[in-house]
Amino acid sequence: MSQWIDSLKVLSNKYDICVLGEENCGKSSLILHYLHNKFIEGLDSSIEDLYTKPVSLGGIYHEITILDTTSLSDSYSTSRRTQILNTSTILFIYAINNHESFTAIEDTIERIQHIRPQLPPMVIVATKCDLEGQRQVSYEEGQEFAERAGAIAFVECSSLLGIGISEAFQPLVKYVVDRKIEEQKQDDKSQSQQVADASEIEETPEVVGQGKSSGNDILEQEKSNVNPTKSDGSNNTVGADKTLTNKSEGSDVKVRKINRDIPSQAKKEEIAKSGCCTII
Repeated sequence: MSQWIDSLKVLSNKYDICVLGEENCGKSSLILHYLHNKFIEGLDSSIEDLYTKPVSLGGIYHEITILDTTSLSDSYSTSRRTQILNTSTILFIYAINNHESFTAIEDTIERIQHIRPQLPPMVIVATKCDLEGQRQVSYEEGQEFAERAGAIAFVECSSLLGIGISEAFQPLVKYVVDRKIEEQKQDDKSQSQQVADASEIEETPEVVGQGKSSGNDILEQEKSNVNPTKSDGSNNTVGADKTLTNKSEGSDVKVRKINRDIPSQAKKEEIAKSGCCTII
């Protein structure tokens, strides 16, 4: 099911295929036959329309936007410049029974290159191939020009007979869909990277906390190394003496006195009989 959209409302938006051609070359008939699979007569070529069409490629449906331009618009107008800048691809159309519509394509390409030096992918289509008796442009002439212009395909078709309709759009549709798929992959990859970065940021506080804990453990270990506690088999503790000695001499004397064995009462009496004294 195709959908019509007012082109004025989406003039600044991107779209997939811009169809350009002179008046009465069968441009609108070709587009509508592609959209609705039937020939529609009495079309007004002075109105610009933007259509959407779901297409299946590789079993997956994608929405393609097609802009039907008017030949009455000046190629250097602001709206036409915007259309050329916003489109992903271009479909040029001429009628085999109208040589002027054929030569106009070359002029249009030269004007587009002033707006967009690097031309987007394009296909050149010759319409009204059912009017073989009125042909003014040969198949070979059209094909040679398409190759010279750098088009990715050249097709002759007839909207009246339904010949070459899908073939005219298919090369550009494939290009657009492949590009959409690639862009989606890049978006998915970018989103996955953002999620990974966000997860890494959320885990950072826990890592920092572990680092602090490890720092405290190291500090406690350093204290332990400075003040080691060892047992010499007695009730006295070796190590505290050295620690306090570093602080003051008075502390050293006190420690030595505390750690020294206290004489028994019998020892005191023996010392007193010998006439000696000691200070405790």
